[in-house]
Amino acid sequence: MRERKKLETRQRVLAEARRLLATRGYFETSIEQIAAAADVAPATVFNYFPNKDALVAQLAGEVFDRLRENLDRPVPPGDSAQAHLTRALADSVPALVEAQALLGPLLLRVLRRSASEDADFGPASLQNALSRLFVAGQRRGDVRGDVEASFLAELASATLLAALRHWLRNPRYPLDARMCQAAAVIGDGLRVPSTHEKTRRDP
Repeated sequence: MRERKKLETRQRVLAEARRLLATRGYFETSIEQIAAAADVAPATVFNYFPNKDALVAQLAGEVFDRLRENLDRPVPPGDSAQAHLTRALADSVPALVEAQALLGPLLLRVLRRSASEDADFGPASLQNALSRLFVAGQRRGDVRGDVEASFLAELASATLLAALRHWLRNPRYPLDARMCQAAAVIGDGLRVPSTHEKTRRDP
């Protein structure tokens, strides 16, 4: 019961922070205002988040949660990792746009966070989801098996994060098109080499 109440309080704080940030902006929103809107004491907010940046980072990290959830969806029978990746990225674009409208350049703070800090947060969670997708694809036989899935995920994650950084710095950056192109480029890198290609590379 106590844990459920804590979770409900935390979610209420996040919801009110999201609302206030969207209407007032980062600099005009204080922890005290968030606490009042959530009907808790400022000290309660600090119990969950040590400072405003940590709270904002959690909100920004939600966009990666959406990406991870889309990547972790079951791959339909007969589908490939490449097709699943393309669909997952396309489905994630609305959440990215929504997060950018809410937090703007603050999303860049999350992208700068080290991938080794927390495997369940931000960019690291995206890379781990890609790794799971590629491991499953190698087992099915639609992802190349001559390269470790974890390394393929590193390359794919770097490609996607680079596109996101460009988009966050330039509002005119064509995110939809770039996500499709990134999926195509990553998909080419995942493709199982043909027998002819393998023979040509052999000494």
